[in-house]
Amino acid sequence: QGVDGQSRGSFFRGVVVRNQGVGRRTASGLPHPHSHRYVTQRMPLTEDAIWSHTLQILAAVHAAHLAGLAVRTIDLDHVLLVGKESIRLTAAGIADIVRPDSSRAISQLQHEDLLSVGRLLINLCCGSSTAASSQAVTKSMSYVSATYSAELNQLLMLLLSSPHPTVHEAVSLVSGL
Repeated sequence: QGVDGQSRGSFFRGVVVRNQGVGRRTASGLPHPHSHRYVTQRMPLTEDAIWSHTLQILAAVHAAHLAGLAVRTIDLDHVLLVGKESIRLTAAGIADIVRPDSSRAISQLQHEDLLSVGRLLINLCCGSSTAASSQAVTKSMSYVSATYSAELNQLLMLLLSSPHPTVHEAVSLVSGL
């Protein structure tokens, strides 16, 4: 169950993931709000907003991983907030074109995706673009565990853990399966 009482698993069925370019504009003609600016201009997000963002990001990563791909660009510079609650990943897979790395296994790249999701969520929870840095991550995780639910903390621990979790494990955790 989500914090709003609805099943988190049902959210995945309605998610449409599109690669929206940074140069795209909203329906009103304004540039898309950029997540980095979103984080640096606001206080830490509510738990409901964090879960909404988490589910959308995990759905996008899940779709890429099911296709045998890796996103490779999950950070504040490549996640757009469109409207009040809608998330878009930009430049998904572009690293494969710009910097092909055939020496690394796709499973390793997919694991790095999950680490990136974990770091991104820490940054969003703390309202800081440096919260997931190696110098600050311990303090940031303490803040997250004191401020947010045990379920969110458990997800972050899974995403940042070794041995390497899979996106299926993360999806199972948030959907309660």
